Amino acid sequence: MIDQKEVEHIKKKFNKLLLEGKIRKPKNNKEAFFKKKAEISLLLSKELIQNHKYLDWCINAAYYSMFYNAVCILAHVNVDLEDVLDSIHILTYEALVYFFYIKERKIEEEYLEDFKANMEESDKRLKTLAQQKTDEIISSFRNARIDRGKYTYELGEIAELKSAETAIRRADSFDVLTHKLITK
Repeated sequence: MIDQKEVEHIKKKFNKLLLEGKIRKPKNNKEAFFKKKAEISLLLSKELIQNHKYLDWCINAAYYSMFYNAVCILAHVNVDLEDVLDSIHILTYEALVYFFYIKERKIEEEYLEDFKANMEESDKRLKTLAQQKTDEIISSFRNARIDRGKYTYELGEIAELKSAETAIRRADSFDVLTHKLITK
């Protein structure tokens, strides 16, 4: 649930960004460009889930489908965030909350929560993957690396598969919502 403190923070932030003129109109093809990227990412996530070695990447691709769809619907309402120096993923989530939840209730809270959950899950996994690669480079002992993997990743393949399936379900749902919003 989006709490009131978060809503107030986002209101204040976007009112300031709008006053400063940092929210601009997107380039002509931005909406179509990002809609296509969203579709490709969703298809890729559905292909990646077939091979359980790639569940992390499946989750990341599903999130990127949601992210690209979010950029698409923001472009649809003439919002471009390129001039804002902030984490683009968090900023995009906040822009969705501001323009589609606070200003006009065009997106139900559950879609925003799904977007945020996928964003946080993807970010956590990417950081874990980056840490794992760093550890592999630093570590000279193969067995230590294998043991580290066993103890660090407590989820196991079944839980990973469920996370990937959830990420795809969320991305599919968000894709349907995006289509509804841009075809009105």
